[in-house]
Amino acid sequence: MYAIEKNNHVRIGIQDGYLGIRPDFLATRVEKADFSALTPEKADEEENLLNAEATVLLEVASKAINKALDTIAELQAIAGYKEFLAMKKNMEAFSTHNKMVLDDRYCSIRQEYGRIANMVYEFSYWIDKYNSLKGNKPYETCWYLSILNPKASSSCSNKAVIARGIDRRFETYEKAKKYINGRFRLYSSLFRSEMPPIAKDYESWYTVMGNQPEGLVVYDDISVPPLGISRC
Repeated sequence: MYAIEKNNHVRIGIQDGYLGIRPDFLATRVEKADFSALTPEKADEEENLLNAEATVLLEVASKAINKALDTIAELQAIAGYKEFLAMKKNMEAFSTHNKMVLDDRYCSIRQEYGRIANMVYEFSYWIDKYNSLKGNKPYETCWYLSILNPKASSSCSNKAVIARGIDRRFETYEKAKKYINGRFRLYSSLFRSEMPPIAKDYESWYTVMGNQPEGLVVYDDISVPPLGISRC
């Protein structure tokens, strides 16, 4: 066999469920070759033999790579299924089953925090009592209507505010609570089921590899009935 100095670049691996192949892994570059052992006849003969061998090897490599790609696709599907389960778990944990509850983590003599939620929407409010405890200063209120992002990795980013009212002040707690209840009634239609409809803009938040939670309904526009959400 004649001497050949070559430079091969073959790098195949799996990372994060994806097969990585260097673009030039079939492009062996010959740096130097000794032609002294070759004759025209021998060159033709070896060329035919090596072409046949290369064809067989490439066919085997092609089958192996296709099998690897099939396996990776199956791994990705399993990962997607686990993501789907985690998404549904987050939705269930988010819900108060359409019941208004006071959150003890934030409620105190100085403030009141309440929320009502299902597996999609949350209406929450704050009533700040601190200033009123000092004397004649008013009760400060704020409220938020949010939609859950069940695929978010952090509780700080797991929902988006789609309507709100902030810095409204009232002389008495009763008036502040009446205002909050009035704001909630505007969106009460969203809290009659565990899986109310969502806007098209948020569909990807509830979709994993084409799969959505059972019962999810998607509308093109969140600002019109049956959603009834105004962006005030």
